[in-house]
Amino acid sequence: MGMLPKNYVPGAYSVGWPLWPVWVFLAGSVWYYWDYFSVLLGLTTGVVEVVK
Repeated sequence: MGMLPKNYVPGAYSVGWPLWPVWVFLAGSVWYYWDYFSVLLGLTTGVVEVVK
């Protein structure tokens, strides 16, 4: 931690904090639709394998 400048964490927070609803929404979406994403990924992989 001594390597980091003292203003490192506040700077990171000031950049990331206004976007927290976006991060929460993205995390929630990924968690909620994980089954859908995994099925879609499986279908896409299957199609790619068939095309090859």
